[in-house]
Amino acid sequence: MKKKIATVMIGVLVLAAGITACNGKEKPTASDIPAVSETSEISGAAADVLSTADCYKAIQEKIALPEMYLADDEYIMNYYGIDTAKLSDYTFASCTDPTRTDTVILMELKDEADADEIEACLNLYLEQMEAEMENYNPAANELVKASSVRRNGNRIDLIICEDRESALALADGTSK
Repeated sequence: MKKKIATVMIGVLVLAAGITACNGKEKPTASDIPAVSETSEISGAAADVLSTADCYKAIQEKIALPEMYLADDEYIMNYYGIDTAKLSDYTFASCTDPTRTDTVILMELKDEADADEIEACLNLYLEQMEAEMENYNPAANELVKASSVRRNGNRIDLIICEDRESALALADGTSK
């Protein structure tokens, strides 16, 4: 029974990857993200705040992540149920290997009033990922179980990876 479920899941993932690949758009890769700025040109309190792309680049440089896919607006809406028009800055990266659960989602909301809705979308994603990986890849499932959506004002993050604590510190800008 487990093999049958795994086979069906692999088939669905391959089909989804094929559909995504056939949409005629070039998929952005990690190298498309600009390098992390050593100094910020923004003055005042905002000078200490890194963009989500800069935070993601810092995570990539310090944390061993597999090959990741950077999601576009359409993918984010279809896969996560999140309307990117509600976000002022965001980076959604997920592992290209369907047997892994590595995910880095960093976002700034335009309006904090949307936080509950967006947090609920990410919690649903976590529940679905856990259900998919429960019998398919128990080790990856443990990473999902150890993860949670993190919210601080207009900032919402979800990071699933082996060294999650270090990645979260890098996302906060508290680790060099």
